[in-house]
Amino acid sequence: MASISYTLNCFLMIVFSDLQCRTITASLPLSPQGILLDVTKNSSTLLHTIQIHQDIDRPPLNLLVDISYKSVFVECLSTFREATFNISKCGSQECEFAKVDFCSEECEPGIFRQWCVKDSCFSSYPYEDNLIGSTILLGWIAEAHLSFQSISYNLSSKNLVDFPRFVLTCSDLGFFPGDGIIDGVAALGRSQEALSSQLAKAFKFSRKFSLCLSSSTKSKGWISFGDARPPLNPKANLTKYFKYTPFITSQYGIGSDYRTGMPSSAYFLGVTSIKVSGKTVKGFNHGLLSINGSGIGGTTITSTKPYTILERSIYNVMTTLFLKELESSQTNNNVTRVASVEPFEFCFNSESIRTKTYLGPAVPPIDLILQNKNVSWRIYGANSMVQINKDIMCLGYVPRIDNEFKDFYWSIEIGAHQIEDNILEFNLDKSQLGFSSSLLAMKAKCNIDFDTEG
Repeated sequence: MASISYTLNCFLMIVFSDLQCRTITASLPLSPQGILLDVTKNSSTLLHTIQIHQDIDRPPLNLLVDISYKSVFVECLSTFREATFNISKCGSQECEFAKVDFCSEECEPGIFRQWCVKDSCFSSYPYEDNLIGSTILLGWIAEAHLSFQSISYNLSSKNLVDFPRFVLTCSDLGFFPGDGIIDGVAALGRSQEALSSQLAKAFKFSRKFSLCLSSSTKSKGWISFGDARPPLNPKANLTKYFKYTPFITSQYGIGSDYRTGMPSSAYFLGVTSIKVSGKTVKGFNHGLLSINGSGIGGTTITSTKPYTILERSIYNVMTTLFLKELESSQTNNNVTRVASVEPFEFCFNSESIRTKTYLGPAVPPIDLILQNKNVSWRIYGANSMVQINKDIMCLGYVPRIDNEFKDFYWSIEIGAHQIEDNILEFNLDKSQLGFSSSLLAMKAKCNIDFDTEG
């Protein structure tokens, strides 16, 4: 991509220079509109990462984008120099900020032994993603010196925004794979410790962020914090196509704490029904679409699982209707099923499905109906189907596998593949999600060439 033009009226990006954030609550001499970070899709995990800088002579941190988790989590000993982070003591401003009440009175062998601080505070929260599975993240609250890359509105210059006292959770217990894929988690959940909330508080911009994940491993997607967002079409303000739906709060799930009454940091949506080709999916208990008193049911969005996960009874009736509509479609003749390909059950000969459309494979659209029939999230073929190879494509939804050791389940977890090439605006101040549905319908994508010069 040789160059990209951008309008300034609604999406002005500030070019940051020597900007400093002195403390958690510091008043800054300049208040930028926002920060723009590029997002990379990993070809092996199919998950998305960002890079955050820590020091001139150290490589940047590769952090997994997690829109549900509450606190930025980093393996500090393997990534930071001693001078760039400090473990926080119990009762400190940082520990109170992180709402942590666990204290480590002594230094345990093998855990932060090199830079151990007595009376340090630590957190313990359940965590789950497609890379490390289900576990408990245990870490110490710390302050770290980080820098965030800001990119000018015309992509012609890059600058680092300095944040000397960023609060994060610090561990070196080997939770993350040792192959260098990720160094930690970039948490974007509904909490004051999340990356989005800390940036908004420090730099005095709106407490919201927009996410646009690329479907390609060769092109970058983006996350913008605050009011700045790159328009993908220089002649159109894509926000006019947005629909909005309120977030639902749950006392169960990622980031929740029964001791303090802290609700989950995940984002839940009020899906009321599902349609395939305009026909309502029936034959399941509709109570599953709501979160019950035990934390079971409802719909959430995840960026750490590559594909949408459905409760088994919902999966069965939705896929049955999808197959019926696919086979009866006048667009596709003689749709040919082939053997299943893990983790997918329903796979097809690619030649039997028309694929040369700007919305992806010509398959029945799936609609998630939200608070009313006028607010729906439409999922087209590009986000429903997964191309395994040139000969095979599969329906990109998987059934939930129940785990007797897990305390809560969601009936619908909207996965990363289904939100790629969609703009999602998470507005924490208004407690609502703005969404575009597929940008392909507007002849656009999330892809931006961040290496373009001018």
